[in-house]
Amino acid sequence: MFIGDLDKVVNLLLSLSGRLARVENVLSGLGEDASNEERSSLNEKRKMLAGQHEDARELKENLDRRERVVLDILANYLSEEQLQDYQHFVKMKSTLLIEQRKLDDKIKLGQEQVKCLLESLPSDFTPKTGALALPPDLTSKTTPVGGCTFSGIFPTLTSPL
Repeated sequence: MFIGDLDKVVNLLLSLSGRLARVENVLSGLGEDASNEERSSLNEKRKMLAGQHEDARELKENLDRRERVVLDILANYLSEEQLQDYQHFVKMKSTLLIEQRKLDDKIKLGQEQVKCLLESLPSDFTPKTGALALPPDLTSKTTPVGGCTFSGIFPTLTSPL
């Protein structure tokens, strides 16, 4: 149960951190011509996400306390080596979840960039024989011309977990 909860809380923190960073990026990129309504709406969203992020951090702190209790219980049943293996597993679980999220984000960005590049090609363009084929999920999605966004090209602001 503890490992499942750890997975959920870490993913929640990562999700909220990413959403909060995107809202902060949009807010910092708003020009002078942005309406007060838009600015107010984004500030409200940022405030809500910051509150949710703080709640998730409290969940993580509670989970950390629970981890120590679980560790004390397991110490009665496992050898020292097994206990160290368990501690390593718990530490790596969080680390690998964070790394997986980063890789997923990079893959998504790469797919968006390829899609935008393809849409920018002239309609009469034909690739050379033997050119790389696109994954099916990219070839099946179409967006209107100019529908590309380059939001992921610039580094995002990240909030610490």
